[in-house]
Amino acid sequence: MTKIPYDPNTFWGTIAKRVDREYTKKFLFAGNCKFTLVNSETNARLTYRIRKPRSIKFHLFEPKMWRRYDYTQQQVIESPGRYCAKCWKPEPHPFHWVEPDCQSKYRIDLKINLDPTDNKGWECIGYLDQVDGKHVFKLWDRTKVKRDNPALHTMTWFLEHLQADTLPDKLWVYHMGCCARCGKDLVVPTSIEMGIGPDCIEIMNGKAA
Repeated sequence: MTKIPYDPNTFWGTIAKRVDREYTKKFLFAGNCKFTLVNSETNARLTYRIRKPRSIKFHLFEPKMWRRYDYTQQQVIESPGRYCAKCWKPEPHPFHWVEPDCQSKYRIDLKINLDPTDNKGWECIGYLDQVDGKHVFKLWDRTKVKRDNPALHTMTWFLEHLQADTLPDKLWVYHMGCCARCGKDLVVPTSIEMGIGPDCIEIMNGKAA
């Protein structure tokens, strides 16, 4: 883990705020969460991003022999071409908006660039799978992060202790000053404690449409 001293005049003392332990689970699985794990004893830190899959554009064409009956020639005509795999209309064809098949699989990215204010420098390391009702970290086989990187083991350890409610007091969870669901800046004091904006927390609790 990267070691960084705490300075109240820097990003970590002004924008980044600790998430109240009571709201940690809801904060992490809000859908677009960026957070940093900090060891308060060693000041070591790792920054992650957990995102829920959203609707995607579906535009996959497959080769197919299209059969149609020609009433002029009174016979069946086969015409080769590429057709949309969803509705089998020929190209060119507009996109389809569809939901991903794995709604329960959150994607996990690791912050490679050490500048917390830079939105670039993320690398996908894996996803969360549902096993016996719990989130389990699964490594992405095509990740560019080395297998001996401590960030991979840390994420597995963190999820196990988080869901078992056994996180040590020395481990702090920081948010980046923005809502873990919509990404907007947090200004309400109670929202800063949770890491989720007031409108988003109502939606997550089912109080708003």
